[in-house]
Amino acid sequence: MLTSVTLQLIIGDFSLSKTQAKSQFAIWSIFAAPLLMSTDLRTIDPDYAAGVLQNEEVIAINQDPMGVQGRLVANGSNYQVFSRPLQNGTYAAVIFNTHSFAGPRNISVELKQLGINGSMGATARDLFARKDLGKFTTAFQATVDPDGVVMIKLTPLTE
Repeated sequence: MLTSVTLQLIIGDFSLSKTQAKSQFAIWSIFAAPLLMSTDLRTIDPDYAAGVLQNEEVIAINQDPMGVQGRLVANGSNYQVFSRPLQNGTYAAVIFNTHSFAGPRNISVELKQLGINGSMGATARDLFARKDLGKFTTAFQATVDPDGVVMIKLTPLTE
């Protein structure tokens, strides 16, 4: 007998830390997966709701009209990087520290791996911090907490 399994976000039901909740939301968003929640919205911690589930910039990545699923572009020692092109010529990327303990890690990824091929580089925006990070010419580097992510939107620069 075939059974159907519905995968759901478990953010806010106290089984994930806020760091892990951001990671789950970012990875689901980069994959353009349906954002189905399994938590009781009456009891959710407001910090989870506002900081994660209601982050319009991350939701916009998930809902991008181009609909291209993110793909794994780097698989290193205790980290993974996912990227996807977006409709307006920008790119989204998730840098995921798969290490569950120790301290934060500095993870670097070349812009070419993320889909940025121009010689001018790109500007980056941290979607969870809601902060512009500046211009990057050949690589992007981030400090990522254990089990955590940095999710960025990259805008290629042109002459």
